[in-house]
Amino acid sequence: MFEKNKSIKESIVMNVNQTNNTAATMNQQNGIAVAPASASTAIAQVAQQALLHHTATALPQNSPSISAQQLNNQDQKVRAEIIASQKIPCRKAKEADVNQVLSELYIGNKQVLKRISKLSHIRNIFSIRAHPKKMIRKGVNQKEMILSDSKRANLLSKFGEAFSFIEKAKSPVLVHCNGGNSRSAAIITGCLMYRFNVSLKEALHYVALKRPSVHPEKNFITQLQKFEDFLKVHPHKLP
Repeated sequence: MFEKNKSIKESIVMNVNQTNNTAATMNQQNGIAVAPASASTAIAQVAQQALLHHTATALPQNSPSISAQQLNNQDQKVRAEIIASQKIPCRKAKEADVNQVLSELYIGNKQVLKRISKLSHIRNIFSIRAHPKKMIRKGVNQKEMILSDSKRANLLSKFGEAFSFIEKAKSPVLVHCNGGNSRSAAIITGCLMYRFNVSLKEALHYVALKRPSVHPEKNFITQLQKFEDFLKVHPHKLP
């Protein structure tokens, strides 16, 4: 059993490093901000320990009840990376118009749309706006969701629409709002919780490592806490 876990751990570290190297090359060419190399390396180094812990023992306190074995191999690797990232402190960085969260998931502000044609690998755009706006971008799969950045906005009711678009996309997805720090961050945080069976704290910290400027509205944090409680009882379900 331990030999099997050892090979899995080595595979995770190798995959994380390969993914980081490939993404770094592509993102440098496209002007996309990524997490500091030191943070990515540190995540890879501790991911092996995280996966062994989460496959050989019970899940940590406050994590949803579904077991790691119920996730496919690739999702297990991502889950281990998210959990491992908790050991890495968030550092301030110059705000960028777009940051990479996962290999095929990006977060950004509205400014990135001005140069979306140069980001040839991103062909799916999920826009979060307070008011409808006509979108005409040839060759891009676009979806608009209306959600205000306010104390009364119902974030939970939008998860089905957002997660469906992200999961059905067959190529990288950009999720953006006005500033790229509140609504888009809340949607992506919820998506990580839902897909990878991680807690709110784990998911939000991981997003903050990728985009240090994120700060979801207090109302959204409250709803994400409710979503976390819901997932403990109904893993991989939507309220």
